[in-house]
Amino acid sequence: MQTGIGRLLQLEKGDRPRIASLLAQAMGVGVFVGVLEITVLVVFLDVHGVERIPMALMLSGLAGILVPPSSFTVAAGKPGCFT
Repeated sequence: MQTGIGRLLQLEKGDRPRIASLLAQAMGVGVFVGVLEITVLVVFLDVHGVERIPMALMLSGLAGILVPPSSFTVAAGKPGCFT
């Protein structure tokens, strides 16, 4: 007999340990990324101060716009082509 969540996701009893380990892994990764992000922000503020945050956000956004298309084209074997 399956519970409500098991029936909703169509899980079998043999899948429960895998699902539990995936949930634990996702929680661990989430906690790690959260702690890492807070640590990096604290170190950045300690070294550069508050006045450099706008420039850091703009550079991060620019890198987020430029890096994914270039990595996709390199993976496709067409370096430098954004089409």
